[in-house]
This record gives sequence, C-alpha cells and structure tokens, in this order.
Amino acid sequence: MSSMSKTFGLVVLLGAVVAACTAAFPFELGAGLGVSSVRMRAVNEAMEDMAERQGARFSPLKAAVQGHVELWAWEWLGFRAGALWSSGGVEARHPDPVTAVSLVGGTVARVSLPLLGWPLTLEGGMHASWGWLVGPLNGSAVGLGVSASAGGPVFGWGPLAVELRLGGRYLSSDEPPLDFSGVYLEFMFTRR
Repeated sequence: MSSMSKTFGLVVLLGAVVAACTAAFPFELGAGLGVSSVRMRAVNEAMEDMAERQGARFSPLKAAVQGHVELWAWEWLGFRAGALWSSGGVEARHPDPVTAVSLVGGTVARVSLPLLGWPLTLEGGMHASWGWLVGPLNGSAVGLGVSASAGGPVFGWGPLAVELRLGGRYLSSDEPPLDFSGVYLEFMFTRR
C-alpha cells in the first residue's frame, strides 16, 4: 500500500471518528460559503493548447466557489466536508466548457485567541479529496491537502454567529493534475 493511500485512509478514519463522536457529545454546527483562487496550471495549459489549435480564445480556471459544513465535537477538534467548483473553457465557434469539481473531507483543529479585544480564531486542517474534470478534458483523481485560516465574528445574535475567514489551502492530485490550491475568503455561519 502506498504512503498516499495510507495517509488518505488515516484522514478518512480520523474524520469518521470525529463525526461519530458528534452523536455522543453536544456539538457546534457551521456552514461556510466563499470564493477562492485556484492554480490549475496543467489544466489551463491544456486548454490554451486546444484554443491555439482552434484559433480561439480560452477562459482559464482561476477562481472557485466553495461551500462546506463543519461539525465540532470538541472546542478544538472537528470534521469538515465540502465542495469546490471552478469553470472555464475554450471560447470557439462551438464552445468547449471545462468544469473542475472537488469533494473534500477531513479533520480540522482550531484555537481562539483574543486580539485587541476581538476574538481571533485560527484553524488548520488535513483533508482528503476526490476531484474530477468534465468537458473535453476529463478524468478523476483522489488527492490530499492541508489548509489554514484566521477569522473572527462580524455579527452575532444569541447562539448564531457570522464569521469572516481568510485562509489558504494546498489541495492537489496527480492524474488528472487538479490543483485547487489557493487563497480563499469565506463567510462562516455557526450555531454554538
């Protein structure tokens, strides 16, 4: 068994343990929605080659929409599952759209610190992903990644809170070479 398969299995196992513990403990639930930059260098180069052969322009995969849910069994450890979506394509007489999607799940740790009287939350996570391409370029692959973010509340009402987070992610796979690595900004909606 390869080291990537072992690590993928470990991430899935840790996520399953955290998710199972949420049934036994009071938990915090959250949902996030945001935008992200993505690298996708190899996919964009392949689309550029297609566009040159057709004498057309292409729209690169540069940004993604992201959404996820979080379950926190403990104040410092939780589970996150979500999706990333990016689209582009060759803009020819007969357009060839290309869409990249990734489903992501993994464990997340956090710590809250006061910063000038404002509660700052730092998070870091380890994730497994399954991504695929749809269009003239296609295929699917599993990948591994890590993420880190910082943020804090912008609005709260009773047990509900809205947070703004700025973060970065490394999330990549080999074949096809899907690289969802980038910087992201998101709004997080939580119930504590």
